[in-house]
Amino acid sequence: HLNPNGLFIFDANTQYGLDEKIRAAPQALEFDGGTFVLDVVDAGRGAAEFRLKIFEQERGAKYRLHAESITEVAFSRDRIRAASNKDFRRVHCFDAQAGWSRPNNRSRKLYWVCLA
Repeated sequence: HLNPNGLFIFDANTQYGLDEKIRAAPQALEFDGGTFVLDVVDAGRGAAEFRLKIFEQERGAKYRLHAESITEVAFSRDRIRAASNKDFRRVHCFDAQAGWSRPNNRSRKLYWVCLA
């Protein structure tokens, strides 16, 4: 539900961005009480699987593992715009990592701003 003239704002990874994450090495981040590990792998059919692991230190050298996998699919700008145009009067798309400029084929993430 949006009020008249309300804004709906969301972001979306692009296929280029997901492919770049898949090619990247796993990342590890130490934090107070444990370690966070993120590995993004190709899940097939244009999807990426984000494999998250948290190693929570309990006592001494004992750790508890928390694991989760999240699968994400990227949709083309044309597909998102067509779907958004059905419900919104105005739809704008920006490159999230290039100073709110116009997206291009190397954009990794997009911001969408839709006016109800």
